[in-house]
Amino acid sequence: MVGTTETGLHRLTSVECPADDFLLVSLQALVPADLYFSNGWRYGAPIAPGPVQLNNLYDLVPMDPEIQTVELTGAELHEMLEKNLEGTYSHQPLHQMGGYVKRTLGLKAYFKVENPKGSRLQAVFVQGKALDPARTYSAAFITAQGVPPKFGHNRQKTGHHAVAAMRAYLAQHRPLVVEPHDTYVVV
Repeated sequence: MVGTTETGLHRLTSVECPADDFLLVSLQALVPADLYFSNGWRYGAPIAPGPVQLNNLYDLVPMDPEIQTVELTGAELHEMLEKNLEGTYSHQPLHQMGGYVKRTLGLKAYFKVENPKGSRLQAVFVQGKALDPARTYSAAFITAQGVPPKFGHNRQKTGHHAVAAMRAYLAQHRPLVVEPHDTYVVV
């Protein structure tokens, strides 16, 4: 056993979920950044409240990727989020890329699912301030799905890995209680 949780950790919802909220706060505890990203994966068996085993953490992130950092302009961030929303909610079924909305921490985005490609985002805030297209933001992420290679510059490996980050976070938060971040708001 590597910890306990009072919150059921699952990925059963499309815009935010306790499993990824836990993953992202675990990254935040190790790597300083403005934003944190992981892919909106649908795999990983839910973890019921109670004991958490090491294999449960590998169910959430099987390949235990290294946490990386990148610098993104506000314009790149906006484009990346719009692309992700299109892949999740495209009006053209063959354009849907599966999965869920990209999971994030440090961001608040208001969006309209029904809007056409490129115009879903209504307002985006980073650390409580309106997104500035010209500003550069630091982001920590796991896997190329978290922040695709075409976005950002100055990618760095941190030497920290996702499973170790979750394990360390569990050790410090007994029992684990995950509060929703309300990152995305459908308007």
